[in-house]
Amino acid sequence: MSWRLGRSLGVDPVQPPKICTYDCIYCQLGPTRYKIGSLDEAYRLRTFPSAEQLRKELERKLRTCALGFINFITFSGCGEPTLSPNLRELVLRVRDVTKGLVPVAILTNSSLICDERVASTLAMFDLVIAKLDAPSEEEFKVVNRPHEAIRYDDVVEALKEFRRRYRGVLAVEIMLLKYKGLNLIEKVDEYKELIRYIGFDMVQANTVTRPPQIEEVKAISKEEMNEFARVLREELRIDVKDPYSSRPLIRGKLTLEDVENEIYEVLKRRPCSVAYLSRILGLEEKATVEVVRRLLRRGLVEEVVYRGEMVYRAISSS
Repeated sequence: MSWRLGRSLGVDPVQPPKICTYDCIYCQLGPTRYKIGSLDEAYRLRTFPSAEQLRKELERKLRTCALGFINFITFSGCGEPTLSPNLRELVLRVRDVTKGLVPVAILTNSSLICDERVASTLAMFDLVIAKLDAPSEEEFKVVNRPHEAIRYDDVVEALKEFRRRYRGVLAVEIMLLKYKGLNLIEKVDEYKELIRYIGFDMVQANTVTRPPQIEEVKAISKEEMNEFARVLREELRIDVKDPYSSRPLIRGKLTLEDVENEIYEVLKRRPCSVAYLSRILGLEEKATVEVVRRLLRRGLVEEVVYRGEMVYRAISSS
């Protein structure tokens, strides 16, 4: 279950180890193993899952729930999904498997949208959620720590051009956080102008809800988030979503093995608490606890304490 998209079935077109154009200070996936600045560099460094591999995985997941229960098929993953050389074919495979009945979305960090190959592939999606955490080059370098080949102004202008020709829904995701002397919530006026300049249809305002890569990174409060959202709604007349909003959960019929696999897949990508796992998967906490205990006994996950709360993460097999 996604706070962004409701009942969302995820597709990871890159998969571990993490490969990205950024090394964000808040990333719950940890340090970027392969930090690169272009598609061609990514292709030289490592291989990616094939379209056929991911088609089989998608069909396996769809056996556990009816298409009518899914709001979106969502591409995201262990790094930047637009780095996958198979992305265009994957979108076509997804539409074939789902008979075009489920809209397809992607979460991208926007860094490669200057590349026409990436822009044309993104245009195939029904919904593009484009990350733009920073309102200026200065914050961009602090928060996202991009590869030296990625320039903030180029990303902004490419997003504006993409908006001009794209016929789907273009949302912006903003990670609001506090880090040392930086408090992004204070930049609401700059964000407002940026959103207006590019012409986004929707805002997804996020904050740090999982253990970040750098411990000094802090979340903003619910009250701060509410005020940020209020300003944007009132002054831009735009839809704003955030992770503090609760939504009802509807699940298809799942076996214990299905639930165990889902929880393990989530924990391979980010540490989570029992409460968070229960919320996103639509489970009773008692059931989540039992599955996590099974994974602990099998040596697949471990317990760690984050800000006084017990969270769980997958144990690396490498």
